Amino acid sequence: MIHYKTINKLKLNAMTIVNNSTLIEAISEMAEKVTHLKFGDSALIEEENQDMRYTEEAQDFFNNVYDSIETMLSDEFNIVTDLN
Repeated sequence: MIHYKTINKLKLNAMTIVNNSTLIEAISEMAEKVTHLKFGDSALIEEENQDMRYTEEAQDFFNNVYDSIETMLSDEFNIVTDLN
């Protein structure tokens, strides 16, 4: 018979291997959606060459959200990247 504590211990030691590029893309998309929910259209400004970029405030917010999502996913799912 396997006890519940043994099963939990086994789950904690399991790793989820994810392609690094895929992980970065997924986290970026999530952070972008959260940033746009907070700032709406005012999140972006247009450069003279027509490139779009975040305002300084929106970029700082995006960076913080990105870091929070990355940490949460890594901690919750014990994610390691394949560095490819």
